[in-house]
Amino acid sequence: MESKYKEIVNILIEKTKSGNISWNETSSSDRFIVNISMNAVVVGYIDNPFEDDAQCYTIDILNIMGNTIEKTIIRPIDKEGYTLMEQLYNIVKRNVMKIDETLDEIISDLKKI
Repeated sequence: MESKYKEIVNILIEKTKSGNISWNETSSSDRFIVNISMNAVVVGYIDNPFEDDAQCYTIDILNIMGNTIEKTIIRPIDKEGYTLMEQLYNIVKRNVMKIDETLDEIISDLKKI
């Protein structure tokens, strides 16, 4: 993964964890978008087009017009980049899907039974 992408992903992880940025779902259940000023970043999870048995992460950079100006596929062979993207994707998914809140709600409801 290129150094500028690593920097972007690291900042996105930090800002997402702190709640300073808010992600949204896209029309695809495995892709999420965050608007950053006049641009946007989309992260996603896809079947690996290079191998049959692995998954890849994607990061798209959109300009002010909403056009994808850059798309990068992070393959498992890029261990450092893949680990960073896996961390970002999981944090974003948990945040957007409100997984922790849902689990807490289920625990609370189960205790009332």
